[in-house]
Amino acid sequence: MKVTSKNYRKILKVIELLHEHTNELEMRTHIAKPILDLIGGDHFASFRWDESQKTYGQSVFLNMDASNIGRYSEYYQFRDPITPKLAQRRHATLVEDVMSHANLRKTEFFNDFLLADGLCYGVNLHLYANERNIGDLRIWRSRHHGAFDHSSCEILDILKPHFIQAIQNIHHLHNRDNPAFPIEEQCIKLRHKFLLTGREAQVVKLVLDGERDDMISRKLCISITTVRSHVKNIFSKTGINNRGKLHSLVN
Repeated sequence: MKVTSKNYRKILKVIELLHEHTNELEMRTHIAKPILDLIGGDHFASFRWDESQKTYGQSVFLNMDASNIGRYSEYYQFRDPITPKLAQRRHATLVEDVMSHANLRKTEFFNDFLLADGLCYGVNLHLYANERNIGDLRIWRSRHHGAFDHSSCEILDILKPHFIQAIQNIHHLHNRDNPAFPIEEQCIKLRHKFLLTGREAQVVKLVLDGERDDMISRKLCISITTVRSHVKNIFSKTGINNRGKLHSLVN
């Protein structure tokens, strides 16, 4: 593929943005618009795969409705006919390369989830480091703008090693600054010890990260009332009565 000078400048800008951040969610949020501009996309979503819970979470999205993303987290990811296939690929892949558009249009996933935000034609890039899924990029176009072609995949594959390196750098920085507090591992232990649900374990991690209820609501795409209900259940199961004591369970 021949990269135009215009696209080359855009690629360099995305690479620069990737390495400006020390927080992964902020990084994924800030590259959404430049990525859409780079390959002519209309909608952007990015998730983190949670191996312990076998779910996608920590969503970042642009030009999609938060309530629809919430429905994906709660329901549609378990009825998603394309992402498991796309996640097996180690390079950017058109959705139509794993399922024909005609067949996709027959699914509940397409008609009740994708079309709710006008998503029609997609391309995905799933990122791996040492065989571990560390994130993804899901980019879609509306019906009016037509399908992506493989040149979009080639551009995303140029960016792939930079995405992986940026995420690894952020994780390395976090682990260096918090050497005695591997939160994700501790949350797995808490989940098994206190029989927490998958969603409760997600809330625990964000509480331990210092997030407020409103931010937990935003990151998990659930209501603040639901967040507080989960916190109440966590307190009941662990036998504690405030967030500060939650830290004592993992230290």
